[in-house]
Amino acid sequence: MSTRMVTPTEKQARYVTGGFSDMFAFFHILSGTGCSQTWMSSGDAQELVQKYEKFLHGNPNYDRKVVLDKSKVDIGVFSSMKIIPYHVLHQTFLDTVKAES
Repeated sequence: MSTRMVTPTEKQARYVTGGFSDMFAFFHILSGTGCSQTWMSSGDAQELVQKYEKFLHGNPNYDRKVVLDKSKVDIGVFSSMKIIPYHVLHQTFLDTVKAES
């Protein structure tokens, strides 16, 4: 069994919530669970933190979890994630699925 995650474009990023927050939350939950995994993003975690500071995940009416911030980038939490330019992300994803099938 393989897991493949693809994030939305950086233009869809939110300051504290949204597609990137969901993807980074899933990364924390699923990364290293034992199956073969390929994580791809069009947004580099370090650049996202420089631009937006932090990303939160959860219900805005309750306490939310920080899923991406400088401390997580500094310790290399997302170093296994492949950063793919947006204009080739879709094709790279399809090629990866085909190669791993």
